[in-house]
Amino acid sequence: MKTYDFDDLKTTFQDSIFTWSYFTDFSKVKLNVAKVDVELNILNSLIGKDDIENEFILLIKQYPNIRKALPLLIATRKNKLQDTPIVSDVGGLFSENKSYIFYNTIDEKIKKRVVDHF
Repeated sequence: MKTYDFDDLKTTFQDSIFTWSYFTDFSKVKLNVAKVDVELNILNSLIGKDDIENEFILLIKQYPNIRKALPLLIATRKNKLQDTPIVSDVGGLFSENKSYIFYNTIDEKIKKRVVDHF
């Protein structure tokens, strides 16, 4: 698998009237990331773990608030999670609203769903 360097990618762009801020509101991104900064740092502790699934569940049990960072990581807004079901079985086109994974009290069902989806 070929890896790409972002600097190499930037050199291939042609001059245009658009700047990076045309595509992304970086001040808004910084504000949104700042809201979950601690949670993201806790999740970073999973990097390099051998048994990442069980370590993830342990982190969720110890720090349930880290779940609020997960929609940000999959680029989904809270209102979209509540209004738009996530397709869980593409073959059968079965969908289910799964916002409870991120916001409800943790139980065994939520633990299993979090691991299945992340």
